[in-house]
Amino acid sequence: MSNTSPITSIYIPFVDSRLTKRDVINTFGYYNICNVSRVDFVEIPEKTNVCHAFIHVNNWYNSNSASLAYWEIINKGSYKFYYSQSQSSSKAFWLLLPNKNPIPETKLNIHQLAVMISEMEKKIAEQQTEMDNMRKRIADLELTSIYVADKVDSVPTRTHTLWKNDGVEDENDDIFNTAFISDDWNRLLYDDDEEDDDDDHEDDFQSHPLYSTNKSLTDAFCK
Repeated sequence: MSNTSPITSIYIPFVDSRLTKRDVINTFGYYNICNVSRVDFVEIPEKTNVCHAFIHVNNWYNSNSASLAYWEIINKGSYKFYYSQSQSSSKAFWLLLPNKNPIPETKLNIHQLAVMISEMEKKIAEQQTEMDNMRKRIADLELTSIYVADKVDSVPTRTHTLWKNDGVEDENDDIFNTAFISDDWNRLLYDDDEEDDDDDHEDDFQSHPLYSTNKSLTDAFCK
């Protein structure tokens, strides 16, 4: 045998479609060519009398016929393997070619593979649906964030100076320099209801929690 990489798969372009896989395996064994582990038939469109065959080899026999076939395939790219189905004629032959892309063997039959493929397609469809839903939720969140940002930008900010510049620095100057007034305080200071008089404003203001908790701040503001 050659020292090059061993031939583990053979391609036969045309095989009588009446033959079985066992017929092919026995033929290679009968002529001491090689020990065949598996045979794959592939139908040829619009041809019912012949098909393609892929022969997967366990090992080549140590025989003259095997050495000749192996040498021809390695050095010439093909070998005409003459065989006789009826043992009365040797004119029939298979053209043996190296299979450059052998299909790995699987422990599953064709029906099991079909079920597995169907389940995979179902999982892919479910994942695609989930991805579409996630994209929709992300788009909704982006629209919501834009809406909230626009609302925040449209709200006016009121600031008030809450300290009296008396020319004397004290510890409250930095604290009460400028502060944001809460909505509750804004309603007390900027109530536009014409029916309420000044006394009502004063009563509401002094009863507010901010007045009792920050009387020094309130005094500074009201002076």
